[in-house]
Amino acid sequence: MLFYNVTGRDNTLKRICETHAAYDPLQYPLLFPYGSNGYHIYLKQRDGKASLTAMQFYNYKLMLRDGNYLLLARDLLNQFIVDMYAKIEAERLLFCRLNQKKLRAEQYCHLKDALNNDHVDNIGNLVILPSSHTGSPRYMAERTQDGMTYVRKYGTADLFITFTCNSKWKEITEQLKPGQTSQHRHDLIARVFKQKLKLLVKVLVRDGMFGDVLCYMCSVEWQKRGN
Repeated sequence: MLFYNVTGRDNTLKRICETHAAYDPLQYPLLFPYGSNGYHIYLKQRDGKASLTAMQFYNYKLMLRDGNYLLLARDLLNQFIVDMYAKIEAERLLFCRLNQKKLRAEQYCHLKDALNNDHVDNIGNLVILPSSHTGSPRYMAERTQDGMTYVRKYGTADLFITFTCNSKWKEITEQLKPGQTSQHRHDLIARVFKQKLKLLVKVLVRDGMFGDVLCYMCSVEWQKRGN
């Protein structure tokens, strides 16, 4: 979990976690000059019943609309996005830790094997990450098994297509604010790339540009290139 230390008027430190409503304005006073509350776990959706997740809250904060001053913060915006995504991941991990019974973690085979050996005292407090958690070992193993299943059933791939994002696409440059470059708007680059990727898949799979498609796999990789 992320924490922020606050010095009180009595010069004592108070630690608040990332799910506290005051975390965002305290960490980023330039982005929240009026001290408006950020995300906290008690937020509800408009119906007042369903809880609002951190992902939904910050998706709204980063939407393209008039008056959204967050998108003008340049490099500070990039730092804010990284920090808030770490908060989103922390919330997901906390959910997995607190809902092990709902995830049926006791049914995983390697946990049973550990309980049957002679080192039960060294297991500790084991937390199972399900395959639904993106990036977890089970997530990667499940995707690998899916790929091997495709190859076993349909044979090796006929085409290997690489699609590279271009930060100078007009869909990106037209949305930049005065004085901004594409490096200041990683959120915009990600949105445009995702839309173009979906369009590419539609053209190849649904429209059948190269013929009928029996199956396909898609992987997104991030590369850092020098100037």
